[in-house]
Amino acid sequence: MAPWCEVDERFYRGILQARLGGRYQLAADSTDNVVKDITAYRRHCVAWHYLAPCWFAAALATRTCCPGKTAVLTQWRPDGLDVYAELFLRHSEGGPDGRPCSPRHLLRAAHVSLEAAMRRIPDASRPPDTGKESTGTDWVMTAGMRRVRVARWVYYLNPPSGVATEYLIRREPKELRSAAQTLYTLAEDGTSPAQRLAARMAGLIPTGPTTADTLRATLAHWHRQKPIVRDFLSLTPDDVTP
Repeated sequence: MAPWCEVDERFYRGILQARLGGRYQLAADSTDNVVKDITAYRRHCVAWHYLAPCWFAAALATRTCCPGKTAVLTQWRPDGLDVYAELFLRHSEGGPDGRPCSPRHLLRAAHVSLEAAMRRIPDASRPPDTGKESTGTDWVMTAGMRRVRVARWVYYLNPPSGVATEYLIRREPKELRSAAQTLYTLAEDGTSPAQRLAARMAGLIPTGPTTADTLRATLAHWHRQKPIVRDFLSLTPDDVTP
């Protein structure tokens, strides 16, 4: 319910830019932990890793907010888009012959669906810069990223038997670099205590390739720098944007 701001703009544009125009590659979705039906998993990837995030982003671009990807396929249906939304909500149920379509066919349908959806959103335009709200949101989102990392990395480093996590470890740099960049932006010239704290926290985030050894070393480093981490996580948006 917060006012529309540049954070929202960056969010949905980033989703679209990362997937549209042939950028989404079905083969890049790892099957390392798929033990039963790879074809069904491929359909799942097309629907929920490609089509649904872009559909969600397109809805955001029209200032339509929904609680999730299933909800947005149900609720955001401008004229002419119902058939596309239904196809992906029910992609596993089968067509007229009772069989689900192939992942390749579903991928082609996703391209067509998203071309239709993109015609329903406005051209790129900068929303009003809300300043204070944007800074507070950036801080909360970055702190949230940091909070979940410890539990996520502990799981990656100690997975259940038979569960592959190496490919997940290799994916970590993108979010880490984004978080560090956000913190350095928030730090600006370091005139306030919150800005100086943002700069110190940014310095604790690894920005290169990640391996299991990288994660272990970073967790140990964060533990040694616990006062900085604790102070960072204790701040509220009001502390950052007085």
